[in-house]
Parts: sequence; C-alpha cells; structure tokens
Amino acid sequence: MELLKIIIYTQWSVLYSLVILLFLVSCTAPFTSIAPPTPQAVTVSITPSLTYLIKQLHHCASSHPEVALYQYETPAPFFDLNNIDFAIQLGEPIRNQSNGTFVSNNRPQYIARIGWEQIVIIVNKANSVSILSDNTLSGLFSGQITNWDGLGNRTGPVHIYISPEDDDVRHAIESTILQGKPFTTQASIAANPLAMLKVISSDQSAIGYFPQSWFVDASSTPTMDTHIPVLSKELMEELKQPVIVLSHNEPQGAARSLLLCLQSSMIR
Repeated sequence: MELLKIIIYTQWSVLYSLVILLFLVSCTAPFTSIAPPTPQAVTVSITPSLTYLIKQLHHCASSHPEVALYQYETPAPFFDLNNIDFAIQLGEPIRNQSNGTFVSNNRPQYIARIGWEQIVIIVNKANSVSILSDNTLSGLFSGQITNWDGLGNRTGPVHIYISPEDDDVRHAIESTILQGKPFTTQASIAANPLAMLKVISSDQSAIGYFPQSWFVDASSTPTMDTHIPVLSKELMEELKQPVIVLSHNEPQGAARSLLLCLQSSMIR
C-alpha cells in the first residue's frame, strides 16, 4: 500500500512539473533571429592617381555589411556616371575653355570635396638637386632646359617622365607649373604612379611628379631611391589638389555610408 502511494505521488509530481514547464514556455516571447541586411551593390570608378585609396574603400565596405563594393580604375574623361554610383578623381573636373562644359559626355550634378592630395616633384636619390624654382621646373618640363648642368651634382641630359594624357595629375601639372604650355615632346610616359616611382628610382637623370600619399604605404615600393626637391611655397599650394567625388545625384543609402567612411578616413 505504501509503495502504491509513492508511485502515485511520483506520477503527480512529474505531471505537475510538466504543467509548470508548459506554462513557462507559453509565457516566454518566441526567439526571432535578426537577418543581416541585404548587401546593396555600390559601383565606384577611381582614377589611377588615387588607387592607393582602394585599400581604404574595401576596409570601409567590410565595416558596412550593407555595402557590396564594385570598384573600377578609370581615367577621369572616361567616367560613365550613368552606370556607377560615384567617381573619385584628383582636381576639379576638366572643362572646355571655350564654353565651360565638362570634357566628357557626363555632366555631374553632384560634386563634393572629400580630401586633399599634395602633388610633389621627384628625382632620383643620386641627384643632389635640393631646390627647384618655378621657372626651372617650367623649363625642365617644357623642354627649354635639357640638361642638369648647374642644377645639382649631375651633368648630361634630363630625362622627363610624365603620366598619360588623360591623367588628372598631369592636368594639374599642366595648369600650374606649365601654365598651359605643352610638355616637351621628348618626355617618356609612365603609365601610373607606381610605374613613375619605379622609373625615377632606376634612372639617375630622371624627374617626374607623384601624389605624395603614395609614400604613406610604401612598403612594397622603391621610395628609398627617390627624393623630393623643395619647391616654392606658392607652387606647393597650387599643387595641393582636392580629391573630389562626382555623381549624377547625391549618394544615398549604402553609397552614402561608404562615401562618409572614406571621407572620415581621409580627414584623419
């Protein structure tokens, strides 16, 4: 008899526990998982002179899960603003001198500065020239000065290296140092900033120009074989060029998040 009472008591205890458990479960809010945001494609064109920004663009994209970044290296005259979210270039948009229209089929409705870039003149480290006047630079790049005699420890011909015709840094050099005059026809072409740095590093008679920010992350570039001559304060100010964003419309959503992140990193 006692055994039967124990069995009945045990069964009721188990049943009671199950009822309590079911009550607690029914009163608990159901667990709902939060789905991550669906990535939104953001397409960016960037000029060759600013491709050092690509690393930061990808860093910003990785910190914003709503961004799916598609990035292309494109000279400024070939930006296709109809099919990208925004473009990044160095210097103000190039316009026709006759009528002020943009030199391309694109007409950006949104133009904003997100930073600054300093263009510098570079020579080979073996060249002891330490200061270059405005007139000397103009003479070198235009071909009026063709040798290094009297400018440093070097003698012999000057080797001029310039970027391609559609390059935004070249346009800045033409409008500041050359004041609209053409480069010497004896100049050689360096396809991009890294090519410019490499050729100046290997040619002791060379001179060229370069966006200074490329030196910031130069672990894989031969910067030790070049140096930067001192220019006049006025010319350095003219060679400080804005980094601008162009778009048909002000970027919104994921594109805006990416752009604000990039701008913040450039300010720092």
